[in-house]
Amino acid sequence: MLASEASSQAGDDVAASEAPADPPAPARPRRVSRRRALGLLVAGGVGLALAPLPLIKLQAAPGEPPSTGALARLDVAAPDGELMTLSQLLERQTNGVGEEGRDDALLDTDTLELIELAPLQAHGESTACLELPAGGPACLNLSWPTSHGYSALLVDVPGPGRYALAELAARSLHNAQADAVRSLPTSGAEADTAQAVNQLRALTSRALDACAAAGTPVERAALANDALEAATSAQLALDAAAAGSGPEDAMLGVTFTAAPDPGTAAEAIAPLEEAGRTRLVRIVVADTEDTAELAEWRRCATELHDAGVRVMVQVCDSQDLAEYTEDAWRRRLAALVGTFPDADAWEIGNELAAQWTGPDAVARTLAAARVLAETPATAAATRVLTLYYQLGQGTAAESVLSWAAANLRGSCWS
Repeated sequence: MLASEASSQAGDDVAASEAPADPPAPARPRRVSRRRALGLLVAGGVGLALAPLPLIKLQAAPGEPPSTGALARLDVAAPDGELMTLSQLLERQTNGVGEEGRDDALLDTDTLELIELAPLQAHGESTACLELPAGGPACLNLSWPTSHGYSALLVDVPGPGRYALAELAARSLHNAQADAVRSLPTSGAEADTAQAVNQLRALTSRALDACAAAGTPVERAALANDALEAATSAQLALDAAAAGSGPEDAMLGVTFTAAPDPGTAAEAIAPLEEAGRTRLVRIVVADTEDTAELAEWRRCATELHDAGVRVMVQVCDSQDLAEYTEDAWRRRLAALVGTFPDADAWEIGNELAAQWTGPDAVARTLAAARVLAETPATAAATRVLTLYYQLGQGTAAESVLSWAAANLRGSCWS
């Protein structure tokens, strides 16, 4: 996934005939993994996982933005080298299939909590512009394509000024890769991989130098597309090179939505064994009042445990959460705890923050956590929350980090 922040020059509005000044060197970045910050937070013994879209936030402290003005202008070049209009940007951003035509959002650079939905506005001389609260900085989130597909692009805009959007993304992605590159092996079989990453980063450096030497904002925006493509290729190569250096306790998991035939549960995930990681299967029980279904899942869990595979029980799929009465919810919890007292982990909340989970989603998730904590057999099991990822769609209250800030703080989660 792409994540970027501004490391480019912030200044007064620049006329269309003027080229922006070269971006200053950013401060040493503080590496904060959005894949972890959003994907695996641990607070009060509750693991927090984010689905379905993982991404990385690489933060740096931008230079002091000017105190005059609060308008940031963004240039994006079309394949023909001309500046896109806002309509063209939105068409590309959503791949022409956005339900509401756009998914851009302005976020707080530190917390990723929502500031404004759909902040991009049309501008007569640039592709788009946006108003920066208090002069900035702020983080612009939008979907954006490269030859590798669509990614969640997060660009920290440091303050008022005129920028090539893709250059902002590419430059800070490139700068933030430096620490990870230094940790790659320089000898042995993996050295060739490190060399390939460095070659791709050299392409990014040359592309960024070309951006800085551009004579006009339009030329700079066109060159910036090449820079982002190069930085993305380098990042994907870096991710692949670092794939084997994750936490020692990292697990590989799959989800079973139906119990496999007797004797086949372990066989179904046998291909994961060669990765040398602990394997975990999440099981999704549809009807806890169906004794035959519960029996099938119980057999499956036993087979998995016998094969050394861990089991995580999903308390309830998000699509069904709002359908339960309070009595039915209590019966479901009791049936699950009674059937799977030896489960290694419990997903107590699934796709929280999604609108369809209903107004009682948090209360029911807390009820599940309490039942597990108060039952001796399940008290020590890991408890997991899954959030529904959206930063530019839905309502402001459903923006994933804003929702988390409003609903996941407080002693009730400890």
